[in-house]
Amino acid sequence: MPVEDGYDTAQLAKFHRVQRDHLLSVTDWKTIRLLEQSGSIDPKWLSYRQALRDITAQPGFPDNVVWPTPPT
Repeated sequence: MPVEDGYDTAQLAKFHRVQRDHLLSVTDWKTIRLLEQSGSIDPKWLSYRQALRDITAQPGFPDNVVWPTPPT
C-alpha cells in the first residue's frame, strides 16, 4: 500500500501493525496446539512469529514491508 494511495506514513505503519497482529493471532491456534501435543513449539513457527514481530524494524518500514512466509 504505497503512500500515494492517500495514506500517510503513520497510517501506513498502523495498517501494517494491524495486519501483523492479525497474522500472529492466526498462528496462535498452531502454537497452542503444538504446546498441548508435544510440549514444545517447532523452531520454524517460533522464527516465523518473531519475523512478524520484527517487521517494524525492517529497513524501509512502513513503505516497504517484506512479509515472512509461514512454515508448512
